[in-house]
Amino acid sequence: MAIFLGRKNSVQEDPASGSVRVPMSPDGAALSRPAVTQRDSAINAAPQFEQPEPAPGPIAPEAVPIDTYADQSGTPPTVYGAPPGDSAPPAQAAELHQYAGEPLERILIALGAKREYVREALKRKSETHEPLPVIVRDMGLVSQEMVAKAIAYHTGYDYFSLTDADAMDLADVKKLQEIIDNTNKFHYAGYILVGFNHKGGVQIAVDTQERVNEARNLFFDYQPSIVIASGQTILKIYRKHFANTEFAFKAAIAAYHLALQRGTLTDEPGLVFRVIGTLLRHACYAGASDVFIWSTRKVGQIGLKIDGKGSIFTVLKNETFDSTMELLISSCGLTETIKLGPQETKVEFAGSPPDIRAEFDDIFGRFHFRMEAVMSPTGKKNVVIRINDGQSTETDFTSLPFDSGSREIILKNVHAPTGLVLITGPTGSGKTTTMYSILREINPIQRRVFTVENPIEYHNGMWIQHELPRPKMDGNKRQTEGDVGREYLKALLREAPDVILWGEVRDDPELVKTMLAAANTGHLVVTSLHTNSAPKAVLRLMELGANRDALASVLRLVIAQRLVAKLCEYCKAPDARAETIKTFKEHHIHQFEPCIAVGCPHCGELGYRGRQMIYEIMPAGNVRQLIEEGASISKIEQEGVPRTDTIWYRGLSLVATGITSMDELMIRADRS
Repeated sequence: MAIFLGRKNSVQEDPASGSVRVPMSPDGAALSRPAVTQRDSAINAAPQFEQPEPAPGPIAPEAVPIDTYADQSGTPPTVYGAPPGDSAPPAQAAELHQYAGEPLERILIALGAKREYVREALKRKSETHEPLPVIVRDMGLVSQEMVAKAIAYHTGYDYFSLTDADAMDLADVKKLQEIIDNTNKFHYAGYILVGFNHKGGVQIAVDTQERVNEARNLFFDYQPSIVIASGQTILKIYRKHFANTEFAFKAAIAAYHLALQRGTLTDEPGLVFRVIGTLLRHACYAGASDVFIWSTRKVGQIGLKIDGKGSIFTVLKNETFDSTMELLISSCGLTETIKLGPQETKVEFAGSPPDIRAEFDDIFGRFHFRMEAVMSPTGKKNVVIRINDGQSTETDFTSLPFDSGSREIILKNVHAPTGLVLITGPTGSGKTTTMYSILREINPIQRRVFTVENPIEYHNGMWIQHELPRPKMDGNKRQTEGDVGREYLKALLREAPDVILWGEVRDDPELVKTMLAAANTGHLVVTSLHTNSAPKAVLRLMELGANRDALASVLRLVIAQRLVAKLCEYCKAPDARAETIKTFKEHHIHQFEPCIAVGCPHCGELGYRGRQMIYEIMPAGNVRQLIEEGASISKIEQEGVPRTDTIWYRGLSLVATGITSMDELMIRADRS
């Protein structure tokens, strides 16, 4: 992917390449001062695991490395460096220092990768000579984060996680932006500035050790140090903090107004498309889940929802608003149908000039945009655009904040041969991340995993994945999404899947019945649902037409979750409000140090940095008989989830330790 990065330049991406750069200085000068340290020399002298290795000669059996397939029988070698069993329990960081310089495959096993996965990856490596990290990522056998962590231990550098990225100091980010501005030449192909080290120099995240020298040389004047991060983490940091997409949007607006003043707007049809494209790019890069476009009597307004919180991004002059809205509506084929009532469609830039479509391949090649358009009685049009990321962030199940008891219950149920597992919560609560993380605990070599999604948000090379197509005309009637879903699910059942991931349960009774039937006929079905709590998932499914007895027989587990913002450690202040103290006492919590959000440069004056999941789980065994008897939802809530294990109580525990605030918890979770 080629991205032209500059604080004063618009952003462009080409998904085909793999680099990001800032334009060179006028004289074309590049930093070239040597910055090779003793550690770099040692690393460069060591075998590079990213490079294909020749087949080794015969060696003693006790010395056979894990990545060798020299055995004439083709029998996979014994895996050394980890305890017996299918996979080793994830080792602690302190224990893994012994693996510095060890083969990457041994480190992956020490981190918890299954031996079978590593053996299969090494078989492919012996045939294709691809780098091992490329293979395990392509096959979906381990997450990008585990690979990055393994590379960190292999090279001896620290690991920079997605959590670290979410908690980056915004005051530091501004300084890093200035450093990039002052750098004569910045050719980025897998590294980015992420902070400052203890010496006051810059900290650079790289995704492979091969990029270390280039990164050090470029930022030699800033006493650089290196950390290892995954490609997804680095790209997320770049997009969020360094892509300067807001400036690109404003530049597109300025170009539109200039053409309007000159009367040349009809000669430049791509200008309005560029306004829409730069808006969507900014929303995607900022991590927004929704874009709201509406108008007052005097101006148009654009709002974004990021991390579950809405904000007004900008206002538009009426002429710009009207042109943008008309183009959105017409390019989606809704010019006439919107007059009949609310319309739902996809934003795909149909009819845009080829160069414009190519300019925004970075977002249309990855993100999916579902638009709901409504016309008011006065003729004004309002739209909401839901953004779905087609490359959902990979997170290891072990990194999710489930306690040991909850983790054991989840794994027991997800390894069951049949039944229904539900992950519930509102939009933006992290359901998709949890669902994929749990599903990746299932061995895809031994059990066939099929998915039906709209859209596919995470690609796994070992799963057979289907994306629901658009509903089409069936005679004189247009199909619903439920009609298409039922067709796919019935067809998929004939393909002998062991596990079915269904992206999300929608309002279609027949689809719900088909899903329950699948869970009752030899398949494990994992899906998500919008409900406020785990017990209320039962009520919701019955509202959608689920038979009580069928639901009771197949339901295995319900997980409900939320994401709460974490207080900024720099500016949070003690919360001595009487209402906060009263809440703790009502829940018999006697030790607490609650804090409130204040705001400072480190958190962008928001008072919060990063987010954390809170959750509750309800094993179906707790409520199976109650479901069969038609018990009230209050009774199911009482028996299904212990009071101290509810979303609210877990959130209250975070408030008591000053991790989040009572104000944040009150807007994220229902009080119980």
